[in-house]
Amino acid sequence: MRHPKVSVVIPLFNKSDTVRRTIASVCAQVFEAWELIIVDDGSTDGGAELVNEFEDERIRVFRQENAGVSIARNRGIEEANAEWIAFLDADDEWLPKFLEILMPIAEAEKDVVMLSANQHVGLGGPMLLSASLPSGLQSYFRMNNGFIGPVHSSNCLISKQTLTKVGGFVVGQKLFEDWTCWMKAACDGDFYFLNQPLSIYHADSECSASRQSREPKDFYRYAFDLVQAAEAILSKGSLSASKSSELRSYLNRFILRSACPGILPNGGLKECRQLLRAVRWEVFRLGDIVPLLLVIRRYCRVLLFPHLDDRKRKEY
Repeated sequence: MRHPKVSVVIPLFNKSDTVRRTIASVCAQVFEAWELIIVDDGSTDGGAELVNEFEDERIRVFRQENAGVSIARNRGIEEANAEWIAFLDADDEWLPKFLEILMPIAEAEKDVVMLSANQHVGLGGPMLLSASLPSGLQSYFRMNNGFIGPVHSSNCLISKQTLTKVGGFVVGQKLFEDWTCWMKAACDGDFYFLNQPLSIYHADSECSASRQSREPKDFYRYAFDLVQAAEAILSKGSLSASKSSELRSYLNRFILRSACPGILPNGGLKECRQLLRAVRWEVFRLGDIVPLLLVIRRYCRVLLFPHLDDRKRKEY
């Protein structure tokens, strides 16, 4: 096998119903200088065996006991032979020109350490991000509204050097672990966004992480982990003044967007208040007022109807 220019990392756990489609989308890439690293994270549904159907020397499989997606992705980073790494979830897929279009940009832009392209939500579905967003060198933090960002686990290329430098994905952080990684990577260099849909995000997958329910206290603990990671970066003082300001503004949006679900008597209110105390009002921007209004509205509901559960309160 020729030395690959990009290593594709697929963490696999019980995706037997979709993993064939995902691998096939990699094999169908017009750009051929890739290797595919599949990390089977203790699957029990036979999905790992389906990989054997693909007879391609560029595909390598590593098996481990179930340890979580962060450890699986980090294993893929360690095993990667290429300078660039692309992540792909085992229930999503790429369009045939994903690598052919993004790789030349990655190789041409000297200071770029992370790239992403727009996505379709479902086969033939709408684009995840607005079609009006510009392509080119962008601020990752300005493009992120705290709820939806330009980088996802199936639409990006990231420098292996950067991933190694920032420590990959945080082990033990079971939510926002990818957001934390993208945030750290964005602080290490330039970010390039291409407003062209080159992948398909299958949000309707039963195994989609976005559909997994979590206890409110866990939700806020993991959200606070991201905030603390950002504060650690800011405390080093290594960022430019503009990027530091952008990161703080992004944190405000992330905190306010994350706070809304927890403003309930039994919904992690204590943890939510702790998260809200991390807002830095000195960098609050007029454009960030929408998530603030959502928080105020939710607080008013709690104050006016303190004895109603969340389902009933939504009727008022």
